[in-house]
Amino acid sequence: MPASYPLPGRPHHRIRHPTTDTETFGTFPRIHTKRYVFPEAPIFLLFGEHRGPHRGYGFRHIHAQRFPDIEQIVDAIQHVAQLVAGMIARGSSIHCEFASLAREVPLVIRQPNRVLVLEHRTSQHDDFYSVRTFYEEAAGRQKNKGPKIGAFE
Repeated sequence: MPASYPLPGRPHHRIRHPTTDTETFGTFPRIHTKRYVFPEAPIFLLFGEHRGPHRGYGFRHIHAQRFPDIEQIVDAIQHVAQLVAGMIARGSSIHCEFASLAREVPLVIRQPNRVLVLEHRTSQHDDFYSVRTFYEEAAGRQKNKGPKIGAFE
């Protein structure tokens, strides 16, 4: 396994972008709404954790929930990283579930029938957005994931 791939047990390890070979998958734009200010910050795909159905975040969670048939870790990382990179693209809309303001505010990147959920994280050294999960929706069965608050340019 190449050195840039995370070792099991390191959930905060950042997966590298498949095209740019950097830790960032893009920059979330600064968005100011009536109720909240979303700061500009880099977007990371963390190795993450999968704690069960609909519980977890990052690569490990997306892999376990959506692509368990990809058995080789290197192939799975590449697949999920390419998917995330493709979602964070010019024109992808950004939605917010304002009903969740009491806890972390889920931010949704939406493309037709595909959803990527991000959460804003802050630590002593970093201010960033982390990929929480990804899922696909059947045509015509899209769920409302809050109002559109912006888009990637």
